[in-house]
Amino acid sequence: MSNDQQQLSIPKRIVNLFAYFLFWLLFFQIMRLFFAVYNHQKFSGLSITEIIQVLYYSLRIDISAVSYIFIIIFFLLIFNDFIRKRFISKIITYYSYIWIILIAFISVTDAQIYKEWGSKINNEVLSFFGTPTEMFSSIVSSPVILLIILFIVSIALGIILYNQLFKLSQRFPVPMHRDKLFVRIFKLTFFYFLLFILIVLGVRGGIQLAPMNPSFAYFSTHDILNNTAINPTWNLIYSIFEQPENRDYYLHFTPTEADSLLSAYQLPTNNNTPSIFELDGNPNVILVIIESFTADIVKSLGGLSDVTPNLDSLIQGGLSFQNFYASGNRTYKSLPAILNGYPSLPVDRVIKYKYIIEKFPSIAHTLNKQDYFSSFYYGGETEFANIRALVIESGFDSLIDQHDFKDSEKNSKWGAHDHVVFERVLNDIESYSRPFFTTILTLSNHEPFEVPTQPVFKDENDHNAMIFKNTAAYTDQCIGDFIRKASKKEWFNNTIFIFTADHGHHYAKHRINKKNPEMFHIPLVIYSNLLKNEYAGNKITKFASQSDIAALLFSQIQLDHSDFIWSKNVLNPSQTEFAYYGFVDGFGWLTKENIIVYDNLAEQIIFSSGDEIKIEKSLKIGQAYLQSLYQYFLSY
Repeated sequence: MSNDQQQLSIPKRIVNLFAYFLFWLLFFQIMRLFFAVYNHQKFSGLSITEIIQVLYYSLRIDISAVSYIFIIIFFLLIFNDFIRKRFISKIITYYSYIWIILIAFISVTDAQIYKEWGSKINNEVLSFFGTPTEMFSSIVSSPVILLIILFIVSIALGIILYNQLFKLSQRFPVPMHRDKLFVRIFKLTFFYFLLFILIVLGVRGGIQLAPMNPSFAYFSTHDILNNTAINPTWNLIYSIFEQPENRDYYLHFTPTEADSLLSAYQLPTNNNTPSIFELDGNPNVILVIIESFTADIVKSLGGLSDVTPNLDSLIQGGLSFQNFYASGNRTYKSLPAILNGYPSLPVDRVIKYKYIIEKFPSIAHTLNKQDYFSSFYYGGETEFANIRALVIESGFDSLIDQHDFKDSEKNSKWGAHDHVVFERVLNDIESYSRPFFTTILTLSNHEPFEVPTQPVFKDENDHNAMIFKNTAAYTDQCIGDFIRKASKKEWFNNTIFIFTADHGHHYAKHRINKKNPEMFHIPLVIYSNLLKNEYAGNKITKFASQSDIAALLFSQIQLDHSDFIWSKNVLNPSQTEFAYYGFVDGFGWLTKENIIVYDNLAEQIIFSSGDEIKIEKSLKIGQAYLQSLYQYFLSY
């Protein structure tokens, strides 16, 4: 009998399969250890006992991942018992090598994504492959060399463990049978039937009613522990195949119960809104959405004192909102909130569904009906994350992106820097012969955080904070130059300028928790010579978010906004104040009574402040709001 052929008893088969399963479980734990070390700062203050529990709570989801991997092996083993060829063993080995490479890549990528975004790798990552330029621009700000080295080391370690420690390449030889045919068929049928049952149970996580889902790995109120327990490979595949209609964990109440909980937050029928402008006809509107302009860098909002002097100057002369929050943590999540008044869902990206966004109301559509000319400017590629489709479906008459700039003007890895775009806007407006609505989405304050000018901040210990502050200071200077140049134009005195951000960022103050309100706190500033004197310099403290911009604007320029059912008029004294934001997979609910941050998968409040007595009531209201928001999404 050759080395490639062995008599395989049932016990020996079980030992070999156990060794195969054990290898993958060990490899996943090694990748998990790498994740923990790479994100070690997030474990600050946690006890060893709490951290060790990750090993136990990760086991079921790891077994599920291994069971999925083993499905192909299962059929190869059956096939091998019939044809008995040595190439089957090689196929199993190379198949396993492919998974080692994939798991290493996913695990290394997941560690970096979590460090930057505070969420596990999911199906959103795949959308970036459609826009390689933007994907590369994001990648270059990461420690690419280090990540490549870690990726290679992970692969090498996996292959060494596979061949040397577990000797798996030798555990699937050509089977030789000495039993009689009937006995052999009986033994193998019984063996493979039991193995099939075990694989099914492994895939679904046990015999319980609910199949495996991320909640099985959640055990702690500490977000980092739960996310360390989740297997990134399993999570990525799960997010790819999961459909929106499966999010029944958003549904907690009957429609009547949800309406009752939200009754105090409904849009008031009366309009007691004070007028903040002295209007004579239709004003021009310029909406500037500033990339990553967190409140952490705006002095007037409690941020750093030396980064945004120009925006701070506009706040002093305009109307600002002190408790204004981004709807989501990415541009593609916040744009529908700003342009269409639809808040961000925790997981599903509304922007990718053309059949939904084409039915949305939009600021541009509403103003176009009043004979406005609407334009959208972005120095980058609007194909990224389906932004182009959103802009077009929102009714903008003109879309200017990187394709409309000269090669010499595209001096950023993302496209044209902010000063180029602002200059283009000033030049183009001169040709507009009617009231206009212009939206500008900036891009320079984005990874890799490069500026076309001399940096303001140098030789600081925190490199990430330094480069972030430099690009923010550059964009702030561009805003100041834009306003100064615009002030000399004839159209300036009849123009309302609205400044906000697409989302926050953690670099400025080294925010570790990516889900708490500080990460979503952003500016909203209204600046105009049309502003009444008594409102110049006023600071509104009511809670509001990006989806409220539409109602806020239209209530002031006397336009109907009843179709923006998720947008509230913050300045209406009859309107109950609140702010909502979504993240993967949870939400923040902020009111003057209290603030809660809730994790849908863990089914836990992970942050709260304010009136403790009203926490549970606020949670139910926030859940009812998300439920209604999600059901509205599904209704399309």
